[in-house]
Amino acid sequence: TLCGSRRDDGGYDTKDGPFNDCGAFGSPNWLEFDPKYPHLVYVAADRGAGDENEGNGNMRILDLKNQYVGTALTEGDMGGTNRGRALAFFDENHMAVAVDQGDELRAAVYGFTRNREAPEGDERNYKMWGNRLALVNFKACNTVTFHPVDGDMYFNSWDKGQFFKVEKQQIQEIFDGTRTTPADKEVLFQMDNGWEYNIRIHPTGNYAYIVSINKHYIQRTNYDWASKRFVTPFIVAGTAERAAYVDGIGTSARFNTPYQGVFVKNPEYAGQEDEYDFILCDKMGQCIRKITPQGKVSTFAGGGSASLNGNPWGYVDGDLRQEARFDRPKGIAYDEATDTYYIGDGSNRRIRKIAYEGEE
Repeated sequence: TLCGSRRDDGGYDTKDGPFNDCGAFGSPNWLEFDPKYPHLVYVAADRGAGDENEGNGNMRILDLKNQYVGTALTEGDMGGTNRGRALAFFDENHMAVAVDQGDELRAAVYGFTRNREAPEGDERNYKMWGNRLALVNFKACNTVTFHPVDGDMYFNSWDKGQFFKVEKQQIQEIFDGTRTTPADKEVLFQMDNGWEYNIRIHPTGNYAYIVSINKHYIQRTNYDWASKRFVTPFIVAGTAERAAYVDGIGTSARFNTPYQGVFVKNPEYAGQEDEYDFILCDKMGQCIRKITPQGKVSTFAGGGSASLNGNPWGYVDGDLRQEARFDRPKGIAYDEATDTYYIGDGSNRRIRKIAYEGEE
């Protein structure tokens, strides 16, 4: 456990403070490192349905260097919404936040500009972002991301499962102040009514995974470099609307409410066409799963402490498979420099850490 706490009665308290006295994390559903200050991790919170969604919708920040939890953005900073679903960085001084609301004429993705640098010394003011702008309008947005090479923005809608593209140039113009209206959007494809998902683009930009939260499976969409478009997706792991916990290959595997994932380079794949595994939170599977480039799904962490009771969930630190337990994990971030994972453990209301034993 890195930080956070849960009251004995299951209640919720939250406050800024050092790691050992920072209260609880309500629905830590999306974690992302600051590209300019790699000791800072942002934690988005979504107060949607679910018993882990308590407290406020503030975006919190983990200062790993000073072991302190601060507040990056409040609900008010994000236009009064308490449903910050995801965040991504356009560049090191501009951030995008996906917000889930029901009016297609309001912002689906807000943009923020860094207006001060990270605190130093004894200072603990993490309100570094301002100048909120609507980057694009729509409703029921669950995700936002930028292509790592071409820079275009992608977001979705739960409404009909739309997968939208926004041109990089229009986002740049909004941040520059030369465009005063939200960007235009293009539907590349759509799933069906009520498809909730997030998008993770491979570090090479060659493809993206579509992690379907409420349909319980993972799709892949390849990137057409000539047309700069993601094309019609296909299933790589799990089966639509078949929620369960089963390790296996491709469509024989099962997930139960998969959430955020990260691509992690595997040294064993050096020289292969794809050198990355995909590590993701399986929220109601109560564990962290791994997908290889060939679509093999295994359990990376969680489900341990078999002698404790028959539950797959719980709160236990220790060996990844023999002891560790989670309770509705949702958010995950990975630090390649230290080979360390940070997990937003929803109903435990804590941030958990996976690293080599004894290493900071």
